[in-house]
Amino acid sequence: YKDDNPELAGEEANWSRWQAAVRSTVNFLVEDTSIVKGSVGLLGYSLGSFLAVSIASSIPEVKGVVEYFGGGSEDKDELESQVAGFPPLLILHGEEDQSVPVSRAYALRDAVLAQGGEVEMKIYPGAGHGFNGPWLPNYSKEYDIDSFQRTVDFFRRNL
Repeated sequence: YKDDNPELAGEEANWSRWQAAVRSTVNFLVEDTSIVKGSVGLLGYSLGSFLAVSIASSIPEVKGVVEYFGGGSEDKDELESQVAGFPPLLILHGEEDQSVPVSRAYALRDAVLAQGGEVEMKIYPGAGHGFNGPWLPNYSKEYDIDSFQRTVDFFRRNL
């Protein structure tokens, strides 16, 4: 993940820029009523999921978040802050994910539920990180189709 400052790739300096980009995009979408009719959903994969989780509760127009094989902050206090007032959440994660352990998905779920939020979660047995990427060695067509349908259904219900 590099932007116009590749020397900062991986540094927290980029994180706030990415958050600002998400905010700007949501603002653009809701200001143009021909695109969006008042509510927006965020969907993130891996690091993008962490980004979506880190910002969703601070954008009132976000009415749902789908996160694929990501999570929230490892810091318990920061995670609780991230999920305060969180919109409905769908978590899709591989049981055997070696990049982002499935424990991160459970921690996120538990934090949102502890704050009274709504969570749907599907853990895919035997699946690793990126289970829905056909170009990856651990691709599962079955899990790809299932996770896609869950995503569509979730956004239809919540947006």
